[in-house]
Amino acid sequence: VGVANDWIQVSSGGNHDLGVRADGSLWAWGLNAGGELGTGNLVGSDEPVRVGTDNDWLTSEAGWSTSAAIRQDGSLWTWGTGELGDGATARLTPGRIGSDTDWISVAMELTYALALRR
Repeated sequence: VGVANDWIQVSSGGNHDLGVRADGSLWAWGLNAGGELGTGNLVGSDEPVRVGTDNDWLTSEAGWSTSAAIRQDGSLWTWGTGELGDGATARLTPGRIGSDTDWISVAMELTYALALRR
């Protein structure tokens, strides 16, 4: 993907992709009609664009127009358009879901998401 060769995890969704690099940074590319790239706007990108400035992302999951990721501290974050897990249905940047820090996996589908805690 692009010129980077240090991807440790990638996920493909309905119209976008997410990836985590070895330094813990989170990246996104594709369409962005619902804010699923998490960049704070609705502008799509054919190349990976960085999501925020944090370097503590562990894994990511791309849904249809929704995205999720887990940080190294075990916190769960979602963004985009859809059921985001905290009553919100739209968010342009990652938002934390609750205060739990024991999330280990997240999976997204067309109209729902599932997450697993320890």
